[in-house]
Amino acid sequence: MNQQRLVLWNPYASQADANTDLKAEIQNTPDTRIHELHEQDDLKAFLDNQTDHPLLVIAGGDGTIHRTLNQVNASNENFDFAVLPLGTGNDLAHATFGKISPWDCWQAITENNLISRKLDVGKVRVDREELYFFNSIGGGISAEFSKNVTKGEKKTLGSLTYLKGSLEVITNPKRFHIKYRLDDGEWNEREIANFFASSSSICGGGLEIAPGAKNNDGMLHFITYRAMNSIDRVLLMTDYLAGRYEENEAVKSEVCNRLELNSEEMLKVSIDGEIKSGRHFQIELFPQALELQIPDLAG
Repeated sequence: MNQQRLVLWNPYASQADANTDLKAEIQNTPDTRIHELHEQDDLKAFLDNQTDHPLLVIAGGDGTIHRTLNQVNASNENFDFAVLPLGTGNDLAHATFGKISPWDCWQAITENNLISRKLDVGKVRVDREELYFFNSIGGGISAEFSKNVTKGEKKTLGSLTYLKGSLEVITNPKRFHIKYRLDDGEWNEREIANFFASSSSICGGGLEIAPGAKNNDGMLHFITYRAMNSIDRVLLMTDYLAGRYEENEAVKSEVCNRLELNSEEMLKVSIDGEIKSGRHFQIELFPQALELQIPDLAG
């Protein structure tokens, strides 16, 4: 008996409107059901009622993946998981199996041309709320920019939305005073413009924040950008474009398994695109805790 497929289609994803033909193809594919996601859905209750151990295909971007896996629990043994990239950035998909079209990805799924890949999963506690993340957390200016980006801008600008955001991070003079420690180490103080805590090398539609990092290497990558004057910000932009990003004095890159971070003021963070605010953050990485079915590009 063929494994059933349950496609969770996010109609608000930036590439959803451009892939209506693909949606029709999915609806006509044997052994496949499609469920449209809406913001007011009780997704957890819907998924709890599934009894046939389907391949759960998350059709959307990083935010859709984040929402779904937080609802269903990434370690839920009732499902196998796959991703159909329809978002603006698609960072998890690109970091895991490269940039392929939604059509090619769906073909691999229907032909069962898939291999299993185990990925690291992060958990963050923001004050008293806990969430899982599957790519990165951005705090400071980048999160404030993300909060103000509309769905219309994402659909209109696509990946250029994140280019606009990266320029905002570099040019905005705002600063935040933080204290942090890695694992069980000593506390450090730093005045920053922005930080990233990431299980991957990229975020924001391909912005490389931790060159060489892999989303299954078992390491949490913590990158801070110290507060800068206008000249320093121009130098950082120049170094990034020239591939000297990690050599810039404003950038500090560290690795750990656990991170504690405290801010003197309320600090906005973007957790795989979901905006939260807090003063106290506890972040932990669980190595290879998510098993994902991905296209076998060598097959």
